[in-house]
Amino acid sequence: AENHMYWLGALASFVTTNPDAKGASSVTRFLDSVLASKLLVANTSTFVHADRAFTKGSTLSRDADGSYLLDGAGGFVSLASFADRLILLVGTDLGQHLFVAPLKPNDTIQFGAFSFPELMLESDTHGVTFQRTRLSDDMRIDIPFDQFTPKGRMVLAWHTNLAPPWLDPGQDDGCATPENFTTVVQDALIAA
Repeated sequence: AENHMYWLGALASFVTTNPDAKGASSVTRFLDSVLASKLLVANTSTFVHADRAFTKGSTLSRDADGSYLLDGAGGFVSLASFADRLILLVGTDLGQHLFVAPLKPNDTIQFGAFSFPELMLESDTHGVTFQRTRLSDDMRIDIPFDQFTPKGRMVLAWHTNLAPPWLDPGQDDGCATPENFTTVVQDALIAA
């Protein structure tokens, strides 16, 4: 559940620190609806780990009526069968888009088997696919991603021993922090 809290916290921080920014009103409306209706919000990204980390797993296109159609795969979703809404970070060739889609009822968003069948069953973590999932402009949270550019540099220092399963993320234990690290290590080894 902590990842979902990070998303909601990040959106609340965006509004607090940028109240007049483009997109702040759509974020505020979404957060107000979560509070008012006591919604459980899950999240995923259409970036998947295929041959390389952060591969685009889905396509987003405009339909004739002006809505968006999403097809393909997303990353895994925790709390999949309990959530009321799904925050979708959709990567396209034109940049990133953030949508909030209802999960109940929504037959166009399908959850697969448990992502980690031997671990983390209480997190209800599943893979997700989108089958012509219709997303309207009302579902879009308009955050100006292009206005946020990295400044300076970040150095990540991590003191740990490398366990052999870390070199094969398919054998990893599914914890979020080591998972992120193993993906970077795997990509670095493949690129080397």
